[in-house]
Amino acid sequence: MSLRSEQKYLICVLFCCYRLLAHVCPLMAQDSSIITVRQPLFQQSFASTTISQQPRRYVSFDRPWIKDVAVPSILIGDGLATYGHHEFLFSSAALQEGIIKNYPHFHTSIDNYLQYLPTAGTFALRFTHMQSAHSFREQLILFVTTTILQGIVVTGLKYTVREPRPDGSNDLSFPSGHTTTAFGGAMLLYEEYHLSTPHWVAYSGFPIAAATGALRLYNNKHWYSDVAVGAGLGILCTEAAYQLVPVFDRRLKLQLKTQQAIHAHSTTPLWDDSPYAFLSRSARAEQQH
Repeated sequence: MSLRSEQKYLICVLFCCYRLLAHVCPLMAQDSSIITVRQPLFQQSFASTTISQQPRRYVSFDRPWIKDVAVPSILIGDGLATYGHHEFLFSSAALQEGIIKNYPHFHTSIDNYLQYLPTAGTFALRFTHMQSAHSFREQLILFVTTTILQGIVVTGLKYTVREPRPDGSNDLSFPSGHTTTAFGGAMLLYEEYHLSTPHWVAYSGFPIAAATGALRLYNNKHWYSDVAVGAGLGILCTEAAYQLVPVFDRRLKLQLKTQQAIHAHSTTPLWDDSPYAFLSRSARAEQQH
């Protein structure tokens, strides 16, 4: 496939994504009935800021099988299908050759900062009239959890696959960490503000994330397959954080309640259970004998 045909294909994909956001993701129901608002993530642990109930229509993108399964699967599948010289409508190698041929001197470092913009926007919007789904502390925990998951997955794949970068700088190309971070932040922004108004703000992180991925291609730092798989992994890591954090919170809360119940029926002070207190009691016992 020629470069012109590959560019037409990419334009077609971007246009389809635009039509998806313009017609599928917006509100689809004909009535304006009140929907059930997301409950606080940590219902009994922290005080969470919740969005008040307001007339809203159903958002198709919020269906779990779409955002958690369909979209990441399409991105990761497309990346794997075009990996290396494997051609699925086009190959990553052929596309990269065309980019370098047409833009041999292109270079920018803006992608190093653009990747963090969706996440920064998530926290910055707290200073506006928009209401987030969770409190600042909860958002921070979700962000840290997402970052840890991304680090484990991306770093593990990089050192396992050992794919050389297009510019030959190293062999840690697959997948794109910049794109993973950008799409993870875009998904965090969506999850926190898709029930608030104006509704388009929740989707604003995805064009920024897509621009980050495109710049990684034009900077000759990644193949298309790296970017596509990184985008899918970014979405999956954020969604995984929203599922894992409540589970860990409930288990931690249960452990704390169990310890409190044990100490409530014990005559030993809480401070006596520390290792240092135990050693001090043993020392006193030895001195008595």
